[in-house]
Amino acid sequence: MMKLLTEEERKLYDRQLRIQGWSQELLKNSTVMVAGVGALGCEIAKNLALCGIGKLILVDYDKVETSNLSRQLLFRSEDRGEFKVSIAKKHLHQSNRFIEIETYTSRIENVELSAFEDSGVLVSGLDGVIPRLELNAKAVMLDKPAIFGGFEEFDGWVQVVLPHSKFSCMRCSLEPTLDQTVINPCIIRGIPEIREHCAFKADIEFQSVNQRLPDLSNEDDLNWVFVAANRIAEKYGFGTLKKEFVKFLLDNKAATMIITPSIIGGIQANEVVKLLHLQKGRKIGAILDGASNLMTYNGKCNQFSFVSIYKRDNCENCSDEFKEKLGLKKAPILAVKASDTFEGLFSSLSEAGIELDPAKSLVMKGGRTLIWPRANKDAKVCELVGQHDFLLIRSKSRGSRAFDRRYIVRVELI
Repeated sequence: MMKLLTEEERKLYDRQLRIQGWSQELLKNSTVMVAGVGALGCEIAKNLALCGIGKLILVDYDKVETSNLSRQLLFRSEDRGEFKVSIAKKHLHQSNRFIEIETYTSRIENVELSAFEDSGVLVSGLDGVIPRLELNAKAVMLDKPAIFGGFEEFDGWVQVVLPHSKFSCMRCSLEPTLDQTVINPCIIRGIPEIREHCAFKADIEFQSVNQRLPDLSNEDDLNWVFVAANRIAEKYGFGTLKKEFVKFLLDNKAATMIITPSIIGGIQANEVVKLLHLQKGRKIGAILDGASNLMTYNGKCNQFSFVSIYKRDNCENCSDEFKEKLGLKKAPILAVKASDTFEGLFSSLSEAGIELDPAKSLVMKGGRTLIWPRANKDAKVCELVGQHDFLLIRSKSRGSRAFDRRYIVRVELI
Protein backbone atom coordinates (compact mmCIF):
# COMPACT_ATOMS: atom_id res chain seq x y z
CA MET A 1 0.00 0.00 0.00
CA MET A 2 1.35 3.39 -1.02
CA LYS A 3 2.35 5.55 1.96
CA LEU A 4 1.30 9.18 1.61
CA LEU A 5 3.14 12.25 2.86
CA THR A 6 1.94 13.94 6.02
CA GLU A 7 1.56 17.70 6.15
CA GLU A 8 4.65 17.91 8.34
CA GLU A 9 6.66 15.92 5.79
CA ARG A 10 5.54 18.26 3.03
CA LYS A 11 6.90 21.18 5.03
CA LEU A 12 10.15 19.31 5.72
CA TYR A 13 10.75 18.43 2.06
CA ASP A 14 9.41 21.71 0.66
CA ARG A 15 12.52 22.68 -1.30
CA GLN A 16 13.06 19.33 -3.02
CA LEU A 17 9.36 19.03 -3.83
CA ARG A 18 9.95 22.02 -6.12
CA ILE A 19 12.39 20.02 -8.30
CA GLN A 20 10.87 19.23 -11.69
CA GLY A 21 9.88 15.56 -11.92
CA TRP A 22 10.64 14.87 -8.25
CA SER A 23 8.32 12.44 -6.42
CA GLN A 24 8.64 12.50 -2.64
CA GLU A 25 5.98 9.80 -2.30
CA LEU A 26 8.11 7.55 -4.52
CA LEU A 27 11.13 8.04 -2.25
CA LYS A 28 9.03 7.55 0.89
CA ASN A 29 8.00 4.13 -0.45
CA SER A 30 11.55 3.09 -1.43
CA THR A 31 14.13 0.94 0.34
CA VAL A 32 17.89 1.32 -0.15
CA MET A 33 20.70 -0.77 1.31
CA VAL A 34 23.91 1.05 2.31
CA ALA A 35 26.69 -1.51 2.75
CA GLY A 36 29.52 -0.09 4.83
CA VAL A 37 29.05 2.85 7.20
CA GLY A 38 32.49 4.43 7.03
CA ALA A 39 33.56 7.65 5.36
CA LEU A 40 31.56 6.93 2.19
CA GLY A 41 28.68 5.18 3.91
CA CYS A 42 28.11 8.02 6.38
CA GLU A 43 27.85 10.52 3.53
CA ILE A 44 25.56 8.27 1.49
CA ALA A 45 23.28 7.43 4.43
CA LYS A 46 23.11 11.07 5.58
CA ASN A 47 22.15 12.27 2.10
CA LEU A 48 19.53 9.55 1.58
CA ALA A 49 18.03 10.10 5.03
CA LEU A 50 17.65 13.84 4.44
CA CYS A 51 16.18 13.17 1.00
CA GLY A 52 13.49 11.12 2.72
CA ILE A 53 14.15 7.58 1.52
CA GLY A 54 11.46 5.61 3.34
CA LYS A 55 13.69 2.80 4.57
CA LEU A 56 17.45 2.46 4.86
CA ILE A 57 19.18 -0.86 5.50
CA LEU A 58 22.62 -0.25 7.04
CA VAL A 59 25.26 -3.00 7.05
CA ASP A 60 28.58 -2.81 8.91
CA TYR A 61 30.28 -4.98 11.54
CA ASP A 62 32.84 -2.36 12.65
CA LYS A 63 32.93 -0.24 15.79
CA VAL A 64 33.64 3.48 16.02
CA GLU A 65 37.33 4.38 16.44
CA THR A 66 39.04 7.70 17.13
CA SER A 67 40.41 7.91 13.56
CA ASN A 68 36.82 7.77 12.25
CA LEU A 69 35.81 11.02 13.91
CA SER A 70 37.53 13.38 11.44
CA ARG A 71 35.91 11.72 8.41
CA GLN A 72 32.60 10.21 9.52
CA LEU A 73 30.13 12.86 10.65
CA LEU A 74 27.58 10.46 12.14
CA PHE A 75 29.91 9.61 15.03
CA ARG A 76 31.03 11.51 18.14
CA SER A 77 33.81 11.02 20.70
CA GLU A 78 31.40 9.37 23.15
CA ASP A 79 30.45 6.81 20.47
CA ARG A 80 33.88 5.16 20.41
CA GLY A 81 33.65 1.41 20.93
CA GLU A 82 30.00 1.25 19.83
CA PHE A 83 28.82 -0.48 16.66
CA LYS A 84 28.69 1.95 13.75
CA VAL A 85 25.27 0.91 12.49
CA SER A 86 23.65 1.46 15.90
CA ILE A 87 25.11 4.94 16.29
CA ALA A 88 24.39 5.86 12.69
CA LYS A 89 20.75 4.81 13.12
CA LYS A 90 20.40 7.00 16.22
CA HIS A 91 21.87 10.11 14.60
CA LEU A 92 20.05 9.64 11.29
CA HIS A 93 16.75 9.42 13.14
CA GLN A 94 17.61 12.68 14.86
CA SER A 95 17.93 14.24 11.38
CA ASN A 96 14.78 12.66 9.99
CA ARG A 97 12.32 10.89 12.29
CA PHE A 98 10.03 9.97 9.39
CA ILE A 99 12.28 7.27 7.94
CA GLU A 100 12.69 3.62 8.94
CA ILE A 101 16.19 2.21 9.53
CA GLU A 102 17.09 -1.48 9.70
CA THR A 103 20.61 -2.49 10.76
CA TYR A 104 22.85 -5.53 10.36
CA THR A 105 25.96 -5.80 12.54
CA SER A 106 27.61 -8.32 10.27
CA ARG A 107 29.69 -8.81 7.17
CA ILE A 108 27.89 -8.34 3.88
CA GLU A 109 28.03 -12.06 3.07
CA ASN A 110 26.10 -12.90 6.26
CA VAL A 111 23.16 -10.57 5.63
CA GLU A 112 19.95 -12.47 4.94
CA LEU A 113 18.88 -12.60 1.32
CA SER A 114 15.52 -10.95 2.03
CA ALA A 115 17.29 -7.67 2.89
CA PHE A 116 18.76 -7.55 -0.61
CA GLU A 117 15.45 -8.56 -2.17
CA ASP A 118 13.62 -5.77 -0.32
CA SER A 119 16.04 -3.10 -1.53
CA GLY A 120 15.39 -1.09 -4.67
CA VAL A 121 19.04 -0.08 -4.97
CA LEU A 122 22.21 -1.41 -3.34
CA VAL A 123 24.92 1.15 -2.52
CA SER A 124 28.50 0.32 -1.57
CA GLY A 125 30.46 2.27 0.99
CA LEU A 126 32.77 -0.75 1.31
CA ASP A 127 36.54 -0.34 1.24
CA GLY A 128 37.61 -3.89 0.38
CA VAL A 129 37.57 -5.77 -2.91
CA ILE A 130 36.10 -9.01 -1.55
CA PRO A 131 33.10 -7.34 0.18
CA ARG A 132 32.44 -5.37 -3.01
CA LEU A 133 32.38 -8.59 -5.03
CA GLU A 134 29.94 -10.08 -2.50
CA LEU A 135 27.59 -7.14 -2.97
CA ASN A 136 28.07 -7.26 -6.74
CA ALA A 137 27.17 -10.96 -6.83
CA LYS A 138 23.95 -10.34 -4.90
CA ALA A 139 23.04 -7.41 -7.16
CA VAL A 140 23.56 -9.43 -10.36
CA MET A 141 21.81 -12.50 -8.96
CA LEU A 142 18.71 -10.51 -7.94
CA ASP A 143 18.70 -8.07 -10.89
CA LYS A 144 19.24 -5.12 -8.54
CA PRO A 145 21.06 -1.92 -9.55
CA ALA A 146 24.19 -1.28 -7.48
CA ILE A 147 26.35 1.79 -7.08
CA PHE A 148 29.98 1.39 -6.03
CA GLY A 149 32.51 4.01 -5.01
CA GLY A 150 36.01 4.38 -3.63
CA PHE A 151 38.58 7.03 -2.86
CA GLU A 152 42.11 7.77 -1.70
CA GLU A 153 43.62 11.17 -0.91
CA PHE A 154 42.20 13.56 -3.57
CA ASP A 155 41.08 10.84 -6.00
CA GLY A 156 37.86 8.86 -6.23
CA TRP A 157 35.57 6.87 -8.51
CA VAL A 158 31.94 5.83 -8.91
CA GLN A 159 30.67 2.85 -10.91
CA VAL A 160 27.03 2.01 -11.61
CA VAL A 161 26.08 -1.63 -12.24
CA LEU A 162 22.66 -2.15 -13.82
CA PRO A 163 20.83 -5.41 -14.63
CA HIS A 164 21.01 -6.47 -18.28
CA SER A 165 23.39 -3.62 -19.16
CA LYS A 166 25.99 -3.75 -21.91
CA PHE A 167 28.46 -2.39 -19.37
CA SER A 168 30.48 -4.34 -16.83
CA CYS A 169 29.63 -5.45 -13.34
CA MET A 170 32.33 -5.16 -10.67
CA ARG A 171 33.46 -8.70 -11.38
CA CYS A 172 34.03 -7.88 -15.06
CA SER A 173 36.07 -4.85 -14.06
CA LEU A 174 38.39 -6.94 -11.90
CA GLU A 175 39.00 -9.75 -14.36
CA PRO A 176 40.60 -11.59 -15.98
CA THR A 177 44.09 -11.02 -14.53
CA LEU A 178 45.52 -9.44 -11.43
CA ASP A 179 46.95 -6.61 -13.56
CA GLN A 180 43.39 -5.39 -14.08
CA THR A 181 42.38 -5.58 -10.44
CA VAL A 182 43.56 -3.21 -7.79
CA ILE A 183 46.45 -1.22 -6.45
CA ASN A 184 44.75 -0.33 -3.19
CA PRO A 185 41.51 -1.30 -1.44
CA CYS A 186 39.93 2.00 -2.54
CA ILE A 187 41.50 2.37 -6.02
CA ILE A 188 40.35 -0.56 -8.13
CA ARG A 189 42.18 -0.38 -11.43
CA GLY A 190 45.58 -0.02 -12.99
CA ILE A 191 49.12 -1.32 -12.96
CA PRO A 192 51.41 -0.20 -10.13
CA GLU A 193 52.59 3.34 -10.72
CA ILE A 194 55.00 3.42 -7.76
CA ARG A 195 56.77 0.66 -5.84
CA GLU A 196 54.39 0.99 -2.86
CA HIS A 197 51.50 -0.17 -5.07
CA CYS A 198 53.18 -3.58 -5.42
CA ALA A 199 52.61 -4.23 -1.72
CA PHE A 200 48.95 -3.19 -1.99
CA LYS A 201 48.44 -5.50 -4.98
CA ALA A 202 50.06 -8.36 -3.06
CA ASP A 203 47.72 -7.68 -0.15
CA ILE A 204 44.69 -7.96 -2.45
CA GLU A 205 46.11 -11.10 -4.04
CA PHE A 206 46.41 -12.65 -0.57
CA GLN A 207 42.76 -11.80 0.16
CA SER A 208 41.62 -13.27 -3.15
CA VAL A 209 43.49 -16.56 -2.65
CA ASN A 210 42.94 -17.03 1.10
CA GLN A 211 39.57 -15.29 1.49
CA ARG A 212 40.74 -13.28 4.49
CA LEU A 213 42.99 -10.39 5.39
CA PRO A 214 46.65 -11.21 6.06
CA ASP A 215 47.69 -11.24 9.71
CA LEU A 216 50.93 -9.29 9.55
CA SER A 217 51.91 -10.50 13.01
CA ASN A 218 51.91 -14.03 11.58
CA GLU A 219 55.26 -14.77 9.90
CA ASP A 220 53.73 -17.13 7.33
CA ASP A 221 51.20 -14.51 6.20
CA LEU A 222 53.83 -11.79 6.09
CA ASN A 223 56.19 -13.97 4.05
CA TRP A 224 53.36 -14.79 1.61
CA VAL A 225 52.64 -11.11 0.99
CA PHE A 226 56.36 -10.25 0.90
CA VAL A 227 57.07 -12.83 -1.82
CA ALA A 228 54.03 -11.75 -3.86
CA ALA A 229 54.95 -8.06 -3.57
CA ASN A 230 58.46 -8.72 -4.86
CA ARG A 231 57.17 -10.85 -7.72
CA ILE A 232 54.96 -7.93 -8.80
CA ALA A 233 57.75 -5.41 -8.22
CA GLU A 234 60.15 -7.43 -10.38
CA LYS A 235 57.57 -7.71 -13.16
CA TYR A 236 57.13 -3.93 -13.33
CA GLY A 237 60.76 -3.02 -12.80
CA PHE A 238 60.60 -1.60 -9.27
CA GLY A 239 63.42 -3.67 -7.82
CA THR A 240 63.37 -5.47 -4.48
CA LEU A 241 61.12 -4.50 -1.57
CA LYS A 242 62.29 -5.14 1.98
CA LYS A 243 60.00 -7.12 4.25
CA GLU A 244 59.96 -4.34 6.86
CA PHE A 245 58.88 -1.88 4.16
CA VAL A 246 56.01 -4.13 3.01
CA LYS A 247 54.81 -4.59 6.58
CA PHE A 248 55.00 -0.85 7.25
CA LEU A 249 52.89 -0.07 4.18
CA LEU A 250 50.18 -2.62 4.96
CA ASP A 251 50.08 -1.79 8.67
CA ASN A 252 49.21 1.79 7.75
CA LYS A 253 45.75 2.73 6.54
CA ALA A 254 45.19 4.48 3.22
CA ALA A 255 45.64 8.24 3.25
CA THR A 256 42.22 9.88 3.36
CA MET A 257 40.33 12.99 4.43
CA ILE A 258 36.68 14.02 4.59
CA ILE A 259 36.41 16.13 1.41
CA THR A 260 36.88 13.38 -1.19
CA PRO A 261 34.39 10.90 0.33
CA SER A 262 31.92 13.78 0.71
CA ILE A 263 32.09 14.37 -3.05
CA ILE A 264 32.03 10.68 -4.03
CA GLY A 265 29.32 9.78 -1.51
CA GLY A 266 27.24 12.72 -2.74
CA ILE A 267 27.48 11.50 -6.32
CA GLN A 268 26.50 7.96 -5.26
CA ALA A 269 23.45 9.26 -3.38
CA ASN A 270 22.54 11.39 -6.40
CA GLU A 271 22.61 8.29 -8.61
CA VAL A 272 20.38 6.46 -6.12
CA VAL A 273 17.69 9.14 -6.26
CA LYS A 274 17.74 9.18 -10.07
CA LEU A 275 17.60 5.38 -10.26
CA LEU A 276 14.66 5.14 -7.85
CA HIS A 277 12.72 7.56 -10.03
CA LEU A 278 13.75 5.77 -13.22
CA GLN A 279 12.53 2.43 -11.82
CA LYS A 280 9.04 3.96 -11.68
CA GLY A 281 9.27 5.43 -15.19
CA ARG A 282 10.21 8.97 -14.10
CA LYS A 283 13.42 10.45 -15.48
CA ILE A 284 14.78 13.35 -13.44
CA GLY A 285 18.32 13.08 -14.81
CA ALA A 286 20.76 10.93 -16.76
CA ILE A 287 22.30 8.03 -14.85
CA LEU A 288 25.96 7.13 -15.05
CA ASP A 289 25.28 3.97 -17.06
CA GLY A 290 24.12 6.04 -20.04
CA ALA A 291 27.22 6.63 -22.20
CA SER A 292 29.73 5.22 -19.70
CA ASN A 293 29.57 3.40 -16.38
CA LEU A 294 32.71 4.56 -14.53
CA MET A 295 33.38 8.09 -13.35
CA THR A 296 36.76 9.07 -11.92
CA TYR A 297 37.53 12.23 -9.97
CA ASN A 298 40.85 14.01 -9.50
CA GLY A 299 40.51 16.58 -6.74
CA LYS A 300 43.97 18.06 -7.21
CA CYS A 301 43.19 19.08 -10.78
CA ASN A 302 39.39 19.39 -10.37
CA GLN A 303 38.84 16.93 -13.21
CA PHE A 304 36.08 14.40 -13.83
CA SER A 305 36.60 11.64 -16.39
CA PHE A 306 34.17 9.06 -17.75
CA VAL A 307 35.12 5.58 -18.94
CA SER A 308 33.16 2.76 -20.58
CA ILE A 309 33.98 -0.76 -19.36
CA TYR A 310 31.99 -3.35 -21.23
CA LYS A 311 30.65 -6.67 -20.00
CA ARG A 312 32.84 -9.74 -20.44
CA ASP A 313 31.13 -12.57 -22.28
CA ASN A 314 32.50 -15.13 -19.81
CA CYS A 315 31.96 -13.20 -16.57
CA GLU A 316 30.85 -15.64 -13.87
CA ASN A 317 28.55 -13.08 -12.34
CA CYS A 318 26.71 -11.21 -15.06
CA SER A 319 27.15 -12.85 -18.47
CA ASP A 320 23.86 -14.00 -19.99
CA GLU A 321 25.42 -17.30 -21.07
CA PHE A 322 26.53 -18.05 -17.51
CA LYS A 323 23.16 -17.27 -15.93
CA GLU A 324 21.22 -19.17 -18.59
CA LYS A 325 23.39 -22.27 -18.26
CA LEU A 326 23.03 -22.35 -14.49
CA GLY A 327 19.40 -21.33 -14.12
CA LEU A 328 20.62 -19.09 -11.34
CA LYS A 329 17.28 -18.29 -9.73
CA LYS A 330 15.99 -21.87 -9.93
CA ALA A 331 18.78 -23.43 -7.90
CA PRO A 332 17.74 -26.28 -5.59
CA ILE A 333 18.01 -25.69 -1.84
CA LEU A 334 20.76 -27.69 -0.14
CA ALA A 335 20.43 -28.16 3.64
CA VAL A 336 23.86 -28.05 5.28
CA LYS A 337 24.79 -28.05 8.96
CA ALA A 338 26.50 -24.77 9.81
CA SER A 339 29.09 -26.66 11.84
CA ASP A 340 29.93 -29.00 8.95
CA THR A 341 33.22 -28.79 7.13
CA PHE A 342 33.25 -28.62 3.36
CA GLU A 343 33.63 -32.41 3.39
CA GLY A 344 30.17 -32.41 4.99
CA LEU A 345 28.90 -30.18 2.22
CA PHE A 346 29.90 -32.80 -0.33
CA SER A 347 28.07 -35.43 1.76
CA SER A 348 24.94 -33.25 1.58
CA LEU A 349 25.41 -33.00 -2.18
CA SER A 350 25.64 -36.78 -2.37
CA GLU A 351 22.38 -37.12 -0.43
CA ALA A 352 20.81 -34.74 -2.97
CA GLY A 353 21.91 -37.04 -5.77
CA ILE A 354 24.99 -35.06 -6.86
CA GLU A 355 28.03 -37.32 -6.55
CA LEU A 356 31.28 -35.34 -6.72
CA ASP A 357 34.86 -35.99 -5.71
CA PRO A 358 36.02 -33.16 -3.36
CA ALA A 359 39.58 -33.60 -4.61
CA LYS A 360 38.43 -32.77 -8.14
CA SER A 361 36.07 -29.92 -7.33
CA LEU A 362 35.96 -26.19 -6.70
CA VAL A 363 33.35 -24.49 -4.53
CA MET A 364 32.65 -20.91 -5.63
CA LYS A 365 30.50 -18.06 -4.33
CA GLY A 366 29.97 -14.77 -6.13
CA GLY A 367 32.40 -15.78 -8.85
CA ARG A 368 35.28 -16.36 -6.43
CA THR A 369 36.74 -19.66 -5.25
CA LEU A 370 36.11 -20.63 -1.63
CA ILE A 371 37.73 -24.05 -1.64
CA TRP A 372 40.48 -25.31 -3.95
CA PRO A 373 40.98 -29.02 -4.71
CA ARG A 374 42.79 -30.90 -1.93
CA ALA A 375 43.08 -27.73 0.20
CA ASN A 376 41.06 -26.11 2.98
CA LYS A 377 38.42 -28.83 2.95
CA ASP A 378 38.43 -28.78 6.74
CA ALA A 379 37.18 -25.18 6.87
CA LYS A 380 33.69 -24.87 8.37
CA VAL A 381 30.88 -24.00 6.00
CA CYS A 382 29.55 -21.24 8.30
CA GLU A 383 32.93 -19.45 8.19
CA LEU A 384 32.68 -18.83 4.45
CA VAL A 385 29.02 -19.23 3.50
CA GLY A 386 26.02 -17.19 4.65
CA GLN A 387 22.38 -18.16 4.91
CA HIS A 388 20.72 -18.57 1.47
CA ASP A 389 23.98 -18.00 -0.42
CA PHE A 390 24.25 -19.43 -3.91
CA LEU A 391 27.22 -21.74 -4.45
CA LEU A 392 28.64 -22.86 -7.76
CA ILE A 393 30.37 -26.25 -7.63
CA ARG A 394 32.66 -26.98 -10.55
CA SER A 395 34.04 -30.48 -10.90
CA LYS A 396 36.08 -32.61 -13.28
CA SER A 397 34.54 -35.56 -15.08
CA ARG A 398 36.44 -38.84 -15.00
CA GLY A 399 39.51 -38.49 -17.20
CA SER A 400 38.98 -34.77 -17.79
CA ARG A 401 41.55 -32.09 -17.00
CA ALA A 402 38.98 -29.30 -17.15
CA PHE A 403 36.28 -28.42 -14.64
CA ASP A 404 33.56 -29.39 -17.10
CA ARG A 405 30.69 -30.15 -14.69
CA ARG A 406 28.75 -27.30 -13.06
CA TYR A 407 26.11 -27.35 -10.36
CA ILE A 408 24.53 -24.47 -8.49
CA VAL A 409 22.73 -24.76 -5.16
CA ARG A 410 21.22 -22.37 -2.64
CA VAL A 411 22.48 -23.11 0.86
CA GLU A 412 20.11 -23.46 3.82
CA LEU A 413 22.22 -23.49 7.00
CA ILE A 414 20.69 -25.65 9.74
